[in-house]
This record gives sequence, structure tokens and C-alpha cells, in this order.
Amino acid sequence: MTKETLRKAIALSLTELEHRDSHLFGSSDYEYAGRNPEFSSKKGTTKISRKLHEVCINHRLAVYLEKNTPAILKHDEKNYPLFVDIEFNRKGNDPKRWQTQNGKFVEIRPDIIIHNRKNGTEGFNFLVVECKKAGARKKSLEEDLNKIKKFIEDNDYSYHYGLQVIYNSGHIGELNFLVKDNNGKAKLDKDIQAELNSHLERLKTGKNNGMTFEEIFGEG
Repeated sequence: MTKETLRKAIALSLTELEHRDSHLFGSSDYEYAGRNPEFSSKKGTTKISRKLHEVCINHRLAVYLEKNTPAILKHDEKNYPLFVDIEFNRKGNDPKRWQTQNGKFVEIRPDIIIHNRKNGTEGFNFLVVECKKAGARKKSLEEDLNKIKKFIEDNDYSYHYGLQVIYNSGHIGELNFLVKDNNGKAKLDKDIQAELNSHLERLKTGKNNGMTFEEIFGEG
């Protein structure tokens, strides 16, 4: 299960999400009806304005991650199958939680995870994903990034990879990709992150230039 395998799966999943579901991101711009399966117009465009909860969008991203990671989901290092889940707030029979700096315990709920649903020594946590709309407060975006870092560094969870996705109006804005280093610390993987953000730019440009789904999907 290499980083490159995961990078390709993420790129494919983001491509599908943006092409098929970007009208869910909360755009208030005119969109071509032909690219928006929920709306139609004789003039070819329609005006929409909506505020949809991120969970609805995250569900679609989870669907595409599940579709595009068959090699990863087949089994973990202990031959257990892996699953893509959203809002998974349990750790065995207990709620997911961790201890804050002031000694208090807070319950936590990641947006999307790839894991084997096991606990203790049998547990294997592969990828944690946190998503927000671009209109979220800067502090909230920073908290999400720190949350991903803690999921990677906390010995009770020890995720191998983390992904932060920011949904802009009508397209995916940017992302951060994190890995666990040899010291168990979370760090940004600048190479993978640059490739994925470059992919998003090509995807956005392709959509603006009227490329077909097949043309976009073949990129990167």
C-alpha cells in the first residue's frame, strides 16, 4: 500500500467528486445545466444557491474513495479487510476520544476514515480525512489540520496518512496531505501535495474549458 497508490486513488476520487457533484458545494453562480444532473434549462444555465452540510458532500467523496481503492481495501497487514466510513465515532465499545492539554477528555468524530474497524493490537488505521467549505473560519481550518496531525501522532489511533480537503464554491479549492514520519510525527508531504493540488488546477481549468468527463478523467 504505497503513497503513490493512495495518491492516484485520491486524484481519481476528487475528479469524480468535482465533475459529478460540485453543484453540491454551495455555488451561487450560473452553471451549465448539462453538467448539473439535478437541474435543466432551455438556455443551458440555471441559477442555484444552497447551503448543504459538509457531511452530504463527504458521503460522495467516501463513495469515490471506496470505488477507487480496491487494492488498499482488500486487506491490511494482518489480513483484515479495510473499510471506508464516515462520521465513525467509536473505538471498540467506547467513543473515540483523546485527552486535551488541560487533562480533559473530548469525544472526536473524523469526517472520513479508511480502517479495519478493529481495536487494540488488531486495529489498523490507514487514512483520516477532514473536510470544510472555504467559508469556514481560518481557526476552524487550522483545528481540522491539527486534528489530522493528532490522529496520526496519537498512539491510540496512529493513522498512516491524513488528508484535508477544502470545498470552494463550485470546485475543490485546495488540500493538505500528511504522512507519518519515522519518528511517528505528522508532516506535510510536499511532493504528493503539490501533485494533487496541480491535479485540481488542471481539473478546474478543464471544466472551465468545457472538457468532457472522459477528457478530465484521463488527466494526471
